[in-house]
Amino acid sequence: MGHAPWGQHHVYRQIHMLIMCSKKDYGAFEFTKHIAKYFQEYLPNSKARVARAPHKERIFALLKSNQIPLALFSYTQLNKIKDYNAEYSSFLSENTKVLFFFPSMVLISNREFSLKKSERIFQSLKKAQNYKKFNNIKFKNRNNYFIPFFKATDN
Repeated sequence: MGHAPWGQHHVYRQIHMLIMCSKKDYGAFEFTKHIAKYFQEYLPNSKARVARAPHKERIFALLKSNQIPLALFSYTQLNKIKDYNAEYSSFLSENTKVLFFFPSMVLISNREFSLKKSERIFQSLKKAQNYKKFNNIKFKNRNNYFIPFFKATDN
C-alpha cells in the first residue's frame, strides 16, 4: 500500500464525485469549481468536488487507474495533447468518452464510468441551461470529435 497524506483517500474518492482539472490548463479550475457548485446544488448526492492535478500526466494516471474517472479540459489543452502526444491522444480516443461539450471546455470520463451515471450528468447539465445562476453551462454539440461522445438518449 502506497503512502498517502490521508490514509482514507480511496474512501474519499468513492464518496465524492471528483472532477479533475489541470493547474496548467487556463480557465479550467474556475470552470470546474462552477460545475461542482452546480452539482452540489442540483445533484447533492454526488458530493461533487474539484481535484486539481499539477499537470496532465497526473490526470492521465488517475483516469487510467480509475481512481478519479472524470476530468475537465479546455479544447486548447486537448488539441495540444492530440497534436503533440501520440500516447495520450490514443488513450483519449480509445479509453475515454465525452460526457458534455461546453463552448470552451469538455467534460470527459474514462470508459469505466457507467452509462447510468453518464446519462445523469448529461441530463443534469442540460437542465442547467435553464438557470440564470449557471448561465455559462451550455451544451455545444460537436460532430466528429477525436474523443467519442457517450450515447445520450437526448442530445
